[in-house]
Parts: sequence; structure tokens; C-alpha cells
Amino acid sequence: MPKRVLKKIHHLHPTVRTAGFFLLKILVAVLVILLLIRKISLERLVHALVDANAAYITAGVMLLVFNIFLQYKKWQLIVFREAPFVKRRHVLYSLLVGSALGLVTPGRLGDFGRTFFIKNVNWAKLLGLLMVDKLITLAVLYFFGIIGLSHFISMRMHPFVWLPIFIMTIVLVLFFLLFLLRPELLRSIVSRYHSVFSRYSSLDKIISGVEMATPHFTLQLLALTALQTLTYCSQFLLFLFAFIEMPILAAYLSIFAIMFAKSLLPISLGDLGIRESAAVYFLGYFGVPDVAAFNASFLLFLINILLPSIVGLGLLLFKRQNTLLSNGKNQPD
Repeated sequence: MPKRVLKKIHHLHPTVRTAGFFLLKILVAVLVILLLIRKISLERLVHALVDANAAYITAGVMLLVFNIFLQYKKWQLIVFREAPFVKRRHVLYSLLVGSALGLVTPGRLGDFGRTFFIKNVNWAKLLGLLMVDKLITLAVLYFFGIIGLSHFISMRMHPFVWLPIFIMTIVLVLFFLLFLLRPELLRSIVSRYHSVFSRYSSLDKIISGVEMATPHFTLQLLALTALQTLTYCSQFLLFLFAFIEMPILAAYLSIFAIMFAKSLLPISLGDLGIRESAAVYFLGYFGVPDVAAFNASFLLFLINILLPSIVGLGLLLFKRQNTLLSNGKNQPD
């Protein structure tokens, strides 16, 4: 039965499949959020938001500017590695549009679509460089995550919860480090299956893009990624402090574990619901009320994910509308 279902999905039009995955992500996000709200109580959540410390929320929102700046510098570093002639406004535009595409795709895979919004460049090489950036992002996230999770392990968390996660994290980090330090290994692995990949002409260019990641380039991306990770974790911290006071170290360790846990289940829209569930679970170990954990996590989604995605979608629609108007004016009567 599952094979028949998979075959039917495979034969669907790509647009239909994309829409289906998008609707499924929305459904998962809505169901998980509704279950959490029902468990916690909507009245308590709203009351906590009304009484929240506005200064901390404002500080968290202001950090969004620095967060986007770091994302921009990373993307600029990647783009200029392949095409230093690209204008900075095009770099920023493609970044924001990529955020919008990433919101509606599993595991934010749509974020790779930003490469298609940089004109007159080899998008395949950019894609290869962006893959390196994504590997670095995961490696940094898992590094901080394992630090946070180790603290909960010491608090006698049940082995069924932490052991599979711990083993998988170690394997993934070693895998990432191997390819970051030796990007040429990717070509040697793919060359063994040349008959399988020979029909994909862009594959060689993507691998060439990966090979462009020199140690210096990788270290620059690593530094920017670590700083960006600490920035959005600090935003989470500020949103949390808007509802409750707690030790800073305990808060950071919890946030590291939350971000790590939600990355393992990229099955909903912008990780909505998954992140909030993880926040309630991990922060609960320190006696943080579920209302505070949920609201802080939900604010992070609204400010860091939804807001940039709306801006990116608006820019995309605005540019498309202008293009259509320009084409209409240029057409002969």
C-alpha cells in the first residue's frame, strides 16, 4: 500500500507536489500549535503577552537587524566568491526572497532558490558554495546543541530521549567536518557513480563550487555562522526574559537544546509547533512555566522567520508586478 501511494505522489505534477507538501506543513504546524494552546490555555497565553516586559521584546526585535546583517554578510561572501561584480542590493534581495521560499519547503530547502535570483552568475557553483554554508550551519547548530543537551543528560534525562540523538549528532558532526576539511572527497565519491550522475550536466559545476571553499573561506563562514547562531539564541533569551527571570547560563543551555531538537524534525511550517513543544519540554526542567516557554518561542518565529519571509514575498511580488508592467508598456500596440 505505501509503495502505491509513493508511486502516485511521484507521478504528480511538481507544482501539485509542492502545494501538497506546503499544505501538509501548514497542517502539521496548525495541529501541533492547537494542541499546545489547548493544553496551556489561550487565555493564559494572551494574559502573559499583555503583561510581558516590552523592553526585552523590543531589544529582541532590534537584534533582528543584526541577525539579517550577518546572514547578508555570509551570502555576500558566497556570491562574491563566484561573482564579485554582483551589486549588493541584488545580494540582499535574493537573500530575503530565499527566506520566503525557505518558509514553505521541508527543512527550508527552498532557501537554496536564492541562487536563481542572482543574475549573470553560474547558479550551480553558487549552489555548491551554499551547500558548504548549510553544512557549516548544521555543524555549528549541532555543536551548540550537544553542549545544551549534555547538561540535560547530566540531569538524568531518560536514555531513550538522549542516546539516539547523541549518537546521531556525533555521526553528523564528524561527517560535516570531513567534507568541510576535505571537499575534494565529494568528487571522488561521485566519480564512482559516474554512470548514474552523467545525465546531470550541472553536477560537475556544483562540485566545483564545493571545491572553491578554501580553508580561509570556510573559517570566515564558520565565524559568521557561530556569531549568527549566538545572535538568534540571544533573541530567544530576551523574549524569554520578557516573561520570566532565570539564570542566563541555564537559559542559554536550554535554548541550545531547543534549537537542536527542532532541527531534527523539519516537518512543519517554519518549525512552528515543533520549536514550541521543545521549548516547553526543555525549559520545564528549570521550572519555567509553559506559558513563558511557548510565548518566547512563538515570538521568535514571528520576528525571525515570518517577518523576513513576508518582506521577501512582498519584494518578489513587487518586482514581478513591475516586470509585467514594463513588458506591457514595451509591447507594440
